[in-house]
Amino acid sequence: MTFRRTGPGRFEIDSRYNGAGMLKASLYNFDFDDMNTTNLKLEHADFLRTRAVPLLTGNRGKIWLEGHASKIGTNDYNLRLSRRRVQRVVEFLTANGVTGSQIQPDAVGEERSTSRLSDDELDRSVAFLILPRAHRDPPPPRVVPSPPSVTARFRLRLLGEMTLTGIPKFRPPRGRFGGGPATDAMVFEIQDVEHRLSAFYGYSGLGIGVGFNAAWLSATDAGPWNEFTTSAPMNVGDFGGLTRFTTGGGGNYTVNWLHMMGTPHGVKSVYIMINTGTTYGGGATTTVGPLQRIAGPMPAGTQLKAFSK
Repeated sequence: MTFRRTGPGRFEIDSRYNGAGMLKASLYNFDFDDMNTTNLKLEHADFLRTRAVPLLTGNRGKIWLEGHASKIGTNDYNLRLSRRRVQRVVEFLTANGVTGSQIQPDAVGEERSTSRLSDDELDRSVAFLILPRAHRDPPPPRVVPSPPSVTARFRLRLLGEMTLTGIPKFRPPRGRFGGGPATDAMVFEIQDVEHRLSAFYGYSGLGIGVGFNAAWLSATDAGPWNEFTTSAPMNVGDFGGLTRFTTGGGGNYTVNWLHMMGTPHGVKSVYIMINTGTTYGGGATTTVGPLQRIAGPMPAGTQLKAFSK
């Protein structure tokens, strides 16, 4: 066979593939026996540049190519000729920014020809199909929670307290002290002074107490802040557990000790003397019970509804 120019390149579009990102077409009327040709025809190159490349750049789609040849010549030669035609299209696409992973080339020689002519311009062709790549949204980034804020600098205040001392076994003379079982109910606010975070704790304890005759009920209003430090950094929400509270006095003259024994592993128990608000009543009690977190941690300055004004 001898090379022969056949005129301008032509193309045909399959209108059934009209969806977004789709294109099915055939570039035909390649030159006869163009085995040694290196460039595409101008019309074929312009069509690929304007219609195919925009659908493929940016990894937006994939293209399947199939080379064809007319019936003149041996089957083996025509297969190699159709491969050469496909290769020229591949080289053009890659030179225009399409990656090799987007291209799937194939060639069939004269096997798909249905023409009655031995040399039909429609057979001297490269057919292709472009489909959009299925894009899957990447999974959302895994949220890694930030480690809890820890410090060794805290302050504590009593928000409210009520103590009930049971009726003693022996009624004391007027003006004397009597004693019996005692219960405490308290609410504390503990604040991380470094990170400005607060947690609220409820305390309920049982023990023994003594008080003035007939003064079996005492109450204490909100008190001032009491600074303290822990033996190691910890989170303001990790206080709690077994606690002992001891108090004595009345009015504005009371002494109070708080022993929090439920600190985390590696942190020594906290034993501090604290100032509380005014006590309405008098006497002395010591109770033991659980200290339980009821709210927080939350930004400092937040008030519990029960204690907000």
